Amino acid sequence: MSYFVTGATGFIGRHLVELLLQREGTVYALVREGSRGRLDDLSKRLGAGDRLVPVPGDLSQEKLGITSSRRSEFGQRASNASISRFSRRARPITARSFCPTNRIFPIP
Repeated sequence: MSYFVTGATGFIGRHLVELLLQREGTVYALVREGSRGRLDDLSKRLGAGDRLVPVPGDLSQEKLGITSSRRSEFGQRASNASISRFSRRARPITARSFCPTNRIFPIP
């Protein structure tokens, strides 16, 4: 089993990753280049080894900036990422925070 997680370096996401690593399988984590160090630190702290795999991308990009061939590697998915900029209106934030994973992984 494999898992794809957005928001893995956030408050909730890091706990979710820890729980998923208690199961069998690989955890793929969407990560912006600017957050790569945080994911690496999390991986070391949890002793994840090669089971926590960074997937370069961005929540604000079309299809999260991930190629279709790369997307085929992922199994179960969890999205708890958000872009929080309080100077912006709620509607655009909601669109970017909750819609991208549904567009990349449509629910049957």
